[in-house]
Amino acid sequence: MAVFTYNKTVQVAKNDDVTLTINHPDPGTASYHLIDRPIADDLEGTNEAGFSLGKGEDLLIERTVIYSKAVNMDQNNLEIKLIFSINDKEIVEHSNPKSIDPSPQIKINLIFIGI
Repeated sequence: MAVFTYNKTVQVAKNDDVTLTINHPDPGTASYHLIDRPIADDLEGTNEAGFSLGKGEDLLIERTVIYSKAVNMDQNNLEIKLIFSINDKEIVEHSNPKSIDPSPQIKINLIFIGI
């Protein structure tokens, strides 16, 4: 099982509402997501989803980690592809051939810094 890790730094203003969006650009993709936030409860969801991560000031204190497990069941599609965005700005485009791993784990370590 392959684990693909991304380390990203994202600028946010303290008063910003921060939203994570996960998209599947190819048909046949299914996914499960767990988001470990520095505040309150962790979040979880499936497939294409939008998550409210909280206010910028709450996210500046510690890293946020996104864990995703994906699969593409379309036999005509030979890749797994997901796009992760913060406040509509793409931060990670993950893609891997099914021959490497048909159900990869994706881990994104996010560090939010103030503007």
